[in-house]
Amino acid sequence: MAFVAVADTLHFGRAAECLGIAQPAISQLIRRLEDQLGLILFERTSHRVTITPAGQTLLPDARSAVATVQRLGDRASQLAEGSAATLRVATTTGIGARLADLLSRYCQARPTVALDLQVLTTTQKLAGIATATIDLAFLRSTPPPTPGLAMRIAWSEPYVAVLPAEHAPASGQPLDVQALVSLPLLLVAHAEHPAMHAELLDVCRSLGFEPQTRPRPAAAQDTLALVAAGTAWTLFIDGNVPPLAGVRACPLPEGTPPSRVWLVWRDIGAPTHVLDFVEIATA
Repeated sequence: MAFVAVADTLHFGRAAECLGIAQPAISQLIRRLEDQLGLILFERTSHRVTITPAGQTLLPDARSAVATVQRLGDRASQLAEGSAATLRVATTTGIGARLADLLSRYCQARPTVALDLQVLTTTQKLAGIATATIDLAFLRSTPPPTPGLAMRIAWSEPYVAVLPAEHAPASGQPLDVQALVSLPLLLVAHAEHPAMHAELLDVCRSLGFEPQTRPRPAAAQDTLALVAAGTAWTLFIDGNVPPLAGVRACPLPEGTPPSRVWLVWRDIGAPTHVLDFVEIATA
């Protein structure tokens, strides 16, 4: 930069002002560069500075090098501020409406950040954050304590009991817990989602009973079909039960533990555009 500044101004004092350094410092920089190259770049007299033929030959390459350094600095600033960055988010089921609103607000705040949404298992999400292949993840149940993992509750939602229509209370009537005791609960397998499995059992225990359980099918429509057949009941997030003949979603008593959606990310070195998402999601 010193070489280009002196070549542009042909004056050590004005070049020093452009770079914001003292004139002796720029003189030392040019002298050191000349020593390293084994060339004289400028002829100096008490009245004028001229660039030598060798300096003229090297000047285009020097300008190119300065431009490259400036582009590198600009790029680094953009990345630090979240521009020209990609936010990689692992989502979870049943958060579509809230996620759409959240992404809309984030895009308004960070219009230059590209979004990459991925569907992963809980194990894959935690591994992805640990290896920095994803930036953030939504989890439906409390994450296990993990070194290097930051976590915050994004929002809470109530559970509802999904019952066969003939077992559901009449409109406006409270839920009869005995209706839950008499039918097996279709429950996610512990091996697949241990935290969710434990959370759903805790919901039942908060209602004062230990449920008889059966494995829940992977597809929600299959789970609801079994409920509609009158053979079981299940727990869903309020608002996530699709309309289906033969089933009814029933509110649980006040004080029943809700479903919590957690947001997790790396707690060290998270860039600005990731932390901005956290703040918007948990506002």
